[in-house]
Amino acid sequence: TCVDDERGSVIWQRQLGLVCQGQPVPLPADRGPPLWLALDQGGSLFALDPNALTPRRGAQWVPGRLEPIAGPLAPNPRVPTAFLTQDGKSWLAVSCPGGGATLVIRHVMAARGRAAEVAEREVQLRETIAGPPALMNGRILVPLADGALSAVPLGGGPVSEGPDWRSPRLGRETEGYVLGLGDRLITCDGGRGLSVWDWPIGKAWSMAPPGIEPPALELPGRIVAPPLALPGPTPRFAVADDTGGLSIIEMKPDGALIVQDRVDLGAAATSPPFLAETPAGPRVGVVVARSRLAWVNPGGEPPAWYFLPLGIEGGEVVPADQGKASVEWEHATRNDSPILGVPSVVGGVVVVVDQSGRYTGLSLRTGREEGAGHSLRGSIAPASGAVPFQPGRLLAPLTDGTLMLLDEGKVHPDGRALPPPRELLD
Repeated sequence: TCVDDERGSVIWQRQLGLVCQGQPVPLPADRGPPLWLALDQGGSLFALDPNALTPRRGAQWVPGRLEPIAGPLAPNPRVPTAFLTQDGKSWLAVSCPGGGATLVIRHVMAARGRAAEVAEREVQLRETIAGPPALMNGRILVPLADGALSAVPLGGGPVSEGPDWRSPRLGRETEGYVLGLGDRLITCDGGRGLSVWDWPIGKAWSMAPPGIEPPALELPGRIVAPPLALPGPTPRFAVADDTGGLSIIEMKPDGALIVQDRVDLGAAATSPPFLAETPAGPRVGVVVARSRLAWVNPGGEPPAWYFLPLGIEGGEVVPADQGKASVEWEHATRNDSPILGVPSVVGGVVVVVDQSGRYTGLSLRTGREEGAGHSLRGSIAPASGAVPFQPGRLLAPLTDGTLMLLDEGKVHPDGRALPPPRELLD
Protein backbone atom coordinates (compact mmCIF):
# COMPACT_ATOMS: atom_id res chain seq x y z
CA THR A 1 0.00 0.00 0.00
CA CYS A 2 1.23 3.47 -0.88
CA VAL A 3 -0.41 6.10 1.31
CA ASP A 4 -0.30 9.88 1.46
CA ASP A 5 1.02 10.38 5.00
CA GLU A 6 -0.37 13.95 5.10
CA ARG A 7 -3.98 13.13 4.17
CA GLY A 8 -4.09 9.44 5.02
CA SER A 9 -5.52 8.49 1.62
CA VAL A 10 -4.46 5.39 -0.27
CA ILE A 11 -2.56 6.25 -3.48
CA TRP A 12 -2.13 2.68 -4.71
CA GLN A 13 -1.95 -0.91 -3.51
CA ARG A 14 -0.43 -4.11 -4.82
CA GLN A 15 0.69 -7.46 -3.46
CA LEU A 16 4.45 -7.27 -3.12
CA GLY A 17 5.52 -9.98 -0.72
CA LEU A 18 8.66 -7.89 -0.29
CA VAL A 19 10.01 -7.51 3.23
CA CYS A 20 13.42 -5.92 2.66
CA GLN A 21 16.45 -7.63 4.14
CA GLY A 22 19.06 -4.92 4.53
CA GLN A 23 18.90 -1.52 2.89
CA PRO A 24 18.18 -0.93 -0.83
CA VAL A 25 21.17 0.26 -2.88
CA PRO A 26 21.11 2.55 -5.98
CA LEU A 27 21.86 1.22 -9.48
CA PRO A 28 22.44 4.03 -12.03
CA ALA A 29 20.07 3.59 -14.99
CA ASP A 30 20.70 4.37 -18.67
CA ARG A 31 18.51 7.46 -18.22
CA GLY A 32 16.58 9.13 -15.42
CA PRO A 33 16.86 8.40 -11.70
CA PRO A 34 18.59 5.27 -10.41
CA LEU A 35 16.88 1.95 -9.85
CA TRP A 36 17.01 0.63 -6.30
CA LEU A 37 18.07 -2.97 -5.66
CA ALA A 38 16.28 -4.66 -2.78
CA LEU A 39 16.64 -8.12 -1.30
CA ASP A 40 13.52 -9.78 0.12
CA GLN A 41 13.15 -12.22 3.02
CA GLY A 42 13.52 -15.22 0.72
CA GLY A 43 16.71 -14.02 -0.93
CA SER A 44 15.02 -12.86 -4.16
CA LEU A 45 16.39 -9.71 -5.76
CA PHE A 46 14.17 -6.86 -6.99
CA ALA A 47 14.89 -3.69 -8.97
CA LEU A 48 12.56 -0.87 -7.87
CA ASP A 49 12.01 1.84 -10.49
CA PRO A 50 10.91 5.24 -9.09
CA ASN A 51 9.31 6.09 -12.45
CA ALA A 52 7.25 2.89 -12.56
CA LEU A 53 6.03 3.34 -8.98
CA THR A 54 4.61 6.81 -9.64
CA PRO A 55 0.85 6.80 -10.37
CA ARG A 56 -0.50 8.75 -13.34
CA ARG A 57 -2.37 11.93 -12.56
CA GLY A 58 -5.63 11.14 -10.79
CA ALA A 59 -4.85 7.40 -10.50
CA GLN A 60 -4.86 5.55 -7.18
CA TRP A 61 -3.23 2.31 -8.39
CA VAL A 62 -0.08 1.40 -10.26
CA PRO A 63 -0.75 -1.30 -12.88
CA GLY A 64 1.40 -4.37 -13.34
CA ARG A 65 3.38 -6.52 -10.94
CA LEU A 66 6.75 -6.27 -9.29
CA GLU A 67 8.79 -9.23 -10.53
CA PRO A 68 12.12 -10.38 -9.08
CA ILE A 69 15.19 -10.13 -11.28
CA ALA A 70 16.77 -13.10 -9.47
CA GLY A 71 15.13 -15.95 -7.56
CA PRO A 72 15.22 -17.01 -3.90
CA LEU A 73 18.21 -18.37 -1.97
CA ALA A 74 18.38 -20.17 1.36
CA PRO A 75 19.21 -17.73 4.18
CA ASN A 76 22.56 -17.67 5.96
CA PRO A 77 22.01 -16.50 9.56
CA ARG A 78 25.73 -15.98 10.16
CA VAL A 79 26.72 -13.98 7.06
CA PRO A 80 23.89 -12.24 5.18
CA THR A 81 24.09 -11.31 1.50
CA ALA A 82 26.60 -8.53 0.86
CA PHE A 83 26.19 -5.81 -1.79
CA LEU A 84 29.61 -4.85 -3.17
CA THR A 85 30.55 -2.30 -5.83
CA GLN A 86 33.86 -1.25 -7.39
CA ASP A 87 32.68 1.78 -9.34
CA GLY A 88 29.10 2.53 -8.22
CA LYS A 89 27.83 1.62 -11.71
CA SER A 90 27.03 -2.04 -11.02
CA TRP A 91 26.64 -4.25 -7.96
CA LEU A 92 27.68 -7.71 -6.84
CA ALA A 93 25.21 -9.48 -4.57
CA VAL A 94 27.36 -12.13 -2.86
CA SER A 95 25.66 -14.90 -0.86
CA CYS A 96 26.58 -18.21 0.76
CA PRO A 97 23.13 -19.88 0.91
CA GLY A 98 22.28 -21.99 3.91
CA GLY A 99 25.70 -21.59 5.48
CA GLY A 100 27.22 -24.04 2.99
CA ALA A 101 30.39 -23.81 0.94
CA THR A 102 28.79 -22.60 -2.31
CA LEU A 103 29.25 -18.91 -3.09
CA VAL A 104 26.54 -17.38 -5.29
CA ILE A 105 27.63 -14.22 -7.11
CA ARG A 106 25.00 -12.08 -8.84
CA HIS A 107 26.41 -9.29 -10.99
CA VAL A 108 23.65 -6.71 -11.48
CA MET A 109 24.01 -4.16 -14.29
CA ALA A 110 21.76 -1.56 -15.84
CA ALA A 111 20.15 -2.52 -19.16
CA ARG A 112 18.41 -0.46 -21.82
CA GLY A 113 14.92 0.78 -21.10
CA ARG A 114 15.39 1.34 -17.35
CA ALA A 115 15.85 -2.35 -16.64
CA ALA A 116 18.40 -4.41 -14.73
CA GLU A 117 20.09 -7.58 -15.90
CA VAL A 118 21.73 -10.22 -13.76
CA ALA A 119 24.64 -12.55 -14.53
CA GLU A 120 24.73 -15.29 -11.89
CA ARG A 121 27.38 -17.87 -11.19
CA GLU A 122 28.25 -20.30 -8.43
CA VAL A 123 31.71 -20.92 -7.00
CA GLN A 124 32.57 -23.90 -4.82
CA LEU A 125 34.70 -22.98 -1.81
CA ARG A 126 36.78 -25.32 0.33
CA GLU A 127 34.90 -24.21 3.47
CA THR A 128 31.93 -22.10 4.48
CA ILE A 129 32.51 -18.38 4.92
CA ALA A 130 33.22 -16.86 8.33
CA GLY A 131 32.70 -13.17 7.63
CA PRO A 132 31.52 -10.62 5.11
CA PRO A 133 33.23 -10.75 1.69
CA ALA A 134 35.12 -7.75 0.33
CA LEU A 135 36.43 -6.52 -3.03
CA MET A 136 40.10 -6.26 -3.93
CA ASN A 137 41.34 -5.29 -7.38
CA GLY A 138 39.09 -7.58 -9.48
CA ARG A 139 38.68 -10.28 -6.82
CA ILE A 140 36.20 -11.14 -4.09
CA LEU A 141 37.99 -11.85 -0.81
CA VAL A 142 36.30 -14.45 1.39
CA PRO A 143 37.40 -15.30 4.96
CA LEU A 144 36.80 -19.02 5.54
CA ALA A 145 35.81 -20.82 8.73
CA ASP A 146 39.07 -22.78 8.80
CA GLY A 147 40.98 -19.51 9.19
CA ALA A 148 42.23 -19.20 5.61
CA LEU A 149 41.42 -16.54 3.03
CA SER A 150 40.22 -17.23 -0.52
CA ALA A 151 40.09 -14.91 -3.54
CA VAL A 152 37.47 -15.42 -6.26
CA PRO A 153 38.31 -13.71 -9.61
CA LEU A 154 35.44 -11.57 -10.91
CA GLY A 155 36.11 -12.61 -14.49
CA GLY A 156 36.07 -16.33 -13.76
CA GLY A 157 38.92 -18.75 -13.20
CA PRO A 158 40.14 -20.81 -10.26
CA VAL A 159 39.88 -19.71 -6.65
CA SER A 160 43.21 -18.60 -5.15
CA GLU A 161 44.17 -19.52 -1.61
CA GLY A 162 45.62 -16.73 0.50
CA PRO A 163 47.10 -16.25 3.97
CA ASP A 164 45.54 -17.25 7.28
CA TRP A 165 43.49 -14.38 8.68
CA ARG A 166 42.61 -15.85 12.09
CA SER A 167 44.72 -15.87 15.23
CA PRO A 168 45.78 -19.45 16.15
CA ARG A 169 44.38 -18.82 19.63
CA LEU A 170 40.80 -18.48 18.33
CA GLY A 171 38.26 -21.01 17.08
CA ARG A 172 35.94 -21.57 14.11
CA GLU A 173 33.17 -19.43 15.57
CA THR A 174 35.35 -16.31 15.23
CA GLU A 175 34.18 -13.80 12.62
CA GLY A 176 36.72 -12.58 10.08
CA TYR A 177 36.99 -9.12 8.52
CA VAL A 178 39.03 -8.10 5.50
CA LEU A 179 39.62 -4.90 3.49
CA GLY A 180 41.16 -4.59 0.03
CA LEU A 181 43.33 -1.55 -0.79
CA GLY A 182 44.73 -1.90 -4.32
CA ASP A 183 47.04 -4.93 -4.42
CA ARG A 184 47.21 -4.97 -0.63
CA LEU A 185 44.73 -6.33 1.87
CA ILE A 186 44.12 -5.82 5.57
CA THR A 187 43.00 -8.77 7.68
CA CYS A 188 41.58 -8.72 11.21
CA ASP A 189 42.60 -11.77 13.23
CA GLY A 190 39.36 -12.11 15.21
CA GLY A 191 40.85 -10.33 18.20
CA ARG A 192 42.79 -7.06 18.41
CA GLY A 193 45.25 -7.67 15.59
CA LEU A 194 45.57 -6.26 12.07
CA SER A 195 47.89 -7.56 9.36
CA VAL A 196 48.89 -6.32 5.89
CA TRP A 197 49.51 -8.56 2.90
CA ASP A 198 50.79 -7.91 -0.62
CA TRP A 199 48.84 -10.00 -3.13
CA PRO A 200 49.15 -8.84 -6.76
CA ILE A 201 46.94 -10.65 -9.28
CA GLY A 202 48.60 -13.85 -10.52
CA LYS A 203 51.37 -13.73 -7.92
CA ALA A 204 52.00 -15.24 -4.51
CA TRP A 205 51.00 -13.35 -1.39
CA SER A 206 53.50 -12.06 1.16
CA MET A 207 53.51 -10.24 4.49
CA ALA A 208 54.04 -6.47 4.50
CA PRO A 209 56.38 -5.03 5.58
CA PRO A 210 58.60 -8.04 4.78
CA GLY A 211 60.11 -9.98 7.64
CA ILE A 212 57.60 -9.22 10.40
CA GLU A 213 55.25 -11.66 12.09
CA PRO A 214 51.48 -11.04 12.19
CA PRO A 215 49.79 -9.11 13.58
CA ALA A 216 51.38 -5.91 12.28
CA LEU A 217 49.35 -3.78 14.70
CA GLU A 218 47.25 -4.48 17.80
CA LEU A 219 44.47 -2.16 18.95
CA PRO A 220 43.39 -1.63 22.58
CA GLY A 221 40.26 -3.77 22.11
CA ARG A 222 38.73 -6.53 20.00
CA ILE A 223 37.75 -5.40 16.51
CA VAL A 224 33.95 -5.50 16.16
CA ALA A 225 33.27 -4.54 12.52
CA PRO A 226 34.95 -4.60 9.11
CA PRO A 227 37.51 -1.82 8.48
CA LEU A 228 36.18 1.14 6.50
CA ALA A 229 38.33 2.60 3.70
CA LEU A 230 38.65 6.40 3.79
CA PRO A 231 39.02 8.64 0.72
CA GLY A 232 42.20 10.58 0.08
CA PRO A 233 45.62 10.30 -1.55
CA THR A 234 47.06 8.30 1.37
CA PRO A 235 45.65 4.80 2.11
CA ARG A 236 43.71 5.16 5.37
CA PHE A 237 40.92 3.25 7.07
CA ALA A 238 38.81 3.38 10.23
CA VAL A 239 38.43 0.49 12.67
CA ALA A 240 36.04 0.20 15.65
CA ASP A 241 36.86 -1.90 18.70
CA ASP A 242 34.97 -3.08 21.78
CA THR A 243 36.52 -0.47 24.09
CA GLY A 244 34.46 2.21 22.34
CA GLY A 245 37.32 3.55 20.24
CA LEU A 246 37.47 4.35 16.54
CA SER A 247 41.04 4.25 15.24
CA ILE A 248 42.06 6.13 12.08
CA ILE A 249 44.94 4.13 10.62
CA GLU A 250 47.35 5.07 7.84
CA MET A 251 49.17 2.52 5.71
CA LYS A 252 52.71 3.58 4.79
CA PRO A 253 54.28 2.76 1.38
CA ASP A 254 56.06 -0.31 2.83
CA GLY A 255 52.79 -1.59 4.36
CA ALA A 256 53.47 -0.48 7.93
CA LEU A 257 50.36 0.57 9.88
CA ILE A 258 50.36 3.78 11.92
CA VAL A 259 47.50 4.89 14.19
CA GLN A 260 47.04 8.42 12.90
CA ASP A 261 44.29 9.27 15.38
CA ARG A 262 41.80 7.70 17.74
CA VAL A 263 38.44 9.01 18.97
CA ASP A 264 36.40 7.87 21.94
CA LEU A 265 32.84 6.92 20.96
CA GLY A 266 31.74 6.28 24.54
CA ALA A 267 30.52 2.74 23.77
CA ALA A 268 31.26 -0.06 21.35
CA ALA A 269 29.98 0.08 17.77
CA THR A 270 27.00 -2.21 17.19
CA SER A 271 26.95 -1.97 13.39
CA PRO A 272 29.69 -1.35 10.81
CA PRO A 273 30.89 2.26 10.45
CA PHE A 274 29.73 3.90 7.21
CA LEU A 275 31.04 6.70 5.01
CA ALA A 276 28.99 9.81 4.15
CA GLU A 277 29.98 12.51 1.67
CA THR A 278 29.03 15.99 2.91
CA PRO A 279 29.73 19.57 1.75
CA ALA A 280 32.30 19.79 4.57
CA GLY A 281 34.08 16.63 3.42
CA PRO A 282 33.77 12.92 4.21
CA ARG A 283 32.32 11.90 7.54
CA VAL A 284 32.12 8.52 9.30
CA GLY A 285 28.87 7.54 10.99
CA VAL A 286 28.97 4.94 13.76
CA VAL A 287 25.99 3.47 15.59
CA VAL A 288 27.03 2.69 19.18
CA ALA A 289 25.07 0.95 21.94
CA ARG A 290 22.41 0.26 19.26
CA SER A 291 20.59 3.57 19.80
CA ARG A 292 23.18 6.35 19.45
CA LEU A 293 24.70 7.78 16.26
CA ALA A 294 28.20 9.29 16.51
CA TRP A 295 29.20 11.60 13.63
CA VAL A 296 32.97 11.58 13.20
CA ASN A 297 35.26 13.85 11.22
CA PRO A 298 38.04 11.41 10.28
CA GLY A 299 40.53 14.22 9.71
CA GLY A 300 42.83 14.14 6.72
CA GLU A 301 46.23 14.90 5.40
CA PRO A 302 48.31 17.27 7.55
CA PRO A 303 47.57 20.81 6.35
CA ALA A 304 50.09 22.41 4.01
CA TRP A 305 49.63 25.87 5.53
CA TYR A 306 50.29 27.30 8.96
CA PHE A 307 48.90 30.10 11.08
CA LEU A 308 50.02 32.26 13.99
CA PRO A 309 47.70 31.68 16.99
CA LEU A 310 46.63 34.69 19.02
CA GLY A 311 48.41 35.02 22.32
CA ILE A 312 51.65 33.40 21.22
CA GLU A 313 54.62 35.73 21.43
CA GLY A 314 57.87 35.43 19.61
CA GLY A 315 56.27 34.53 16.29
CA GLU A 316 55.94 30.79 16.95
CA VAL A 317 54.30 29.13 13.94
CA VAL A 318 52.32 25.90 14.53
CA PRO A 319 50.30 23.69 12.17
CA ALA A 320 46.53 24.07 12.01
CA ASP A 321 44.51 21.24 13.52
CA GLN A 322 42.23 20.51 10.57
CA GLY A 323 43.91 17.11 10.21
CA LYS A 324 42.67 15.86 13.59
CA ALA A 325 39.83 13.35 13.91
CA SER A 326 36.97 14.22 16.25
CA VAL A 327 33.38 13.39 17.15
CA GLU A 328 31.44 16.38 15.79
CA TRP A 329 28.10 15.45 17.35
CA GLU A 330 26.02 12.60 18.73
CA HIS A 331 22.33 11.76 18.51
CA ALA A 332 20.45 9.44 20.86
CA THR A 333 17.05 8.09 19.83
CA ARG A 334 13.99 8.58 21.98
CA ASN A 335 13.62 5.90 24.65
CA ASP A 336 16.87 4.31 23.44
CA SER A 337 15.09 2.72 20.49
CA PRO A 338 17.60 0.80 18.29
CA ILE A 339 18.64 2.45 15.03
CA LEU A 340 17.77 0.42 11.93
CA GLY A 341 19.82 0.19 8.75
CA VAL A 342 22.28 2.84 7.61
CA PRO A 343 21.37 6.52 8.17
CA SER A 344 21.19 8.37 4.82
CA VAL A 345 22.30 11.87 3.88
CA VAL A 346 19.34 13.36 1.97
CA GLY A 347 19.07 17.00 0.97
CA GLY A 348 21.44 18.29 3.64
CA VAL A 349 20.14 16.24 6.59
CA VAL A 350 20.97 12.84 8.06
CA VAL A 351 17.84 10.66 8.12
CA VAL A 352 17.77 8.22 11.06
CA VAL A 353 15.18 5.45 11.38
CA ASP A 354 14.64 3.61 14.65
CA GLN A 355 12.78 0.50 15.72
CA SER A 356 9.91 2.44 17.30
CA GLY A 357 8.90 3.67 13.82
CA ARG A 358 10.39 7.14 14.19
CA TYR A 359 11.94 8.90 11.15
CA THR A 360 14.16 11.80 12.21
CA GLY A 361 16.17 14.36 10.22
CA LEU A 362 19.39 15.68 11.78
CA SER A 363 21.44 18.71 10.85
CA LEU A 364 24.69 17.70 9.14
CA ARG A 365 26.57 20.38 11.05
CA THR A 366 25.15 20.11 14.56
CA GLY A 367 23.13 16.88 14.79
CA ARG A 368 20.06 18.79 15.99
CA GLU A 369 16.66 17.48 14.93
CA GLU A 370 15.21 19.18 11.85
CA GLY A 371 11.54 19.22 10.85
CA ALA A 372 8.67 17.51 12.62
CA GLY A 373 9.83 13.96 11.90
CA HIS A 374 7.40 11.13 11.31
CA SER A 375 6.17 8.29 13.54
CA LEU A 376 4.45 5.16 12.28
CA ARG A 377 1.16 4.24 13.87
CA GLY A 378 -0.22 0.77 14.51
CA SER A 379 1.62 -2.53 14.62
CA ILE A 380 3.92 -1.92 11.65
CA ALA A 381 7.61 -1.12 11.97
CA PRO A 382 10.48 -0.12 9.67
CA ALA A 383 12.37 -2.93 7.96
CA SER A 384 15.45 -0.81 7.16
CA GLY A 385 16.67 2.75 6.86
CA ALA A 386 15.08 5.18 4.38
CA VAL A 387 16.68 6.12 1.04
CA PRO A 388 16.01 8.97 -1.46
CA PHE A 389 13.61 7.55 -4.08
CA GLN A 390 11.62 10.24 -5.91
CA PRO A 391 11.77 14.05 -5.87
CA GLY A 392 10.57 14.97 -2.38
CA ARG A 393 10.02 11.36 -1.32
CA LEU A 394 11.96 8.78 0.68
CA LEU A 395 11.52 5.04 0.20
CA ALA A 396 10.80 3.54 3.62
CA PRO A 397 10.40 -0.28 3.61
CA LEU A 398 8.18 -1.69 6.37
CA THR A 399 8.05 -5.09 8.04
CA ASP A 400 4.62 -5.99 6.61
CA GLY A 401 5.91 -5.79 3.02
CA THR A 402 4.76 -2.22 2.43
CA LEU A 403 7.01 0.24 0.60
CA MET A 404 6.07 3.59 2.11
CA LEU A 405 6.87 6.84 0.31
CA LEU A 406 7.63 9.40 3.01
CA ASP A 407 7.47 13.16 2.44
CA GLU A 408 10.99 14.59 2.75
CA GLY A 409 9.42 17.70 4.26
CA LYS A 410 8.95 15.73 7.47
CA VAL A 411 12.70 15.62 8.03
CA HIS A 412 13.70 19.05 6.68
CA PRO A 413 13.80 22.30 8.63
CA ASP A 414 11.58 24.18 6.19
CA GLY A 415 8.99 21.40 6.15
CA ARG A 416 8.51 21.92 2.45
CA ALA A 417 5.33 20.45 0.97
CA LEU A 418 5.36 17.20 -0.97
CA PRO A 419 5.14 17.84 -4.72
CA PRO A 420 2.16 16.22 -6.44
CA PRO A 421 2.78 12.88 -8.23
CA ARG A 422 4.18 13.39 -11.70
CA GLU A 423 2.99 11.60 -14.77
CA LEU A 424 5.32 8.98 -16.19
CA LEU A 425 7.46 10.27 -19.02
CA ASP A 426 7.40 8.28 -22.26
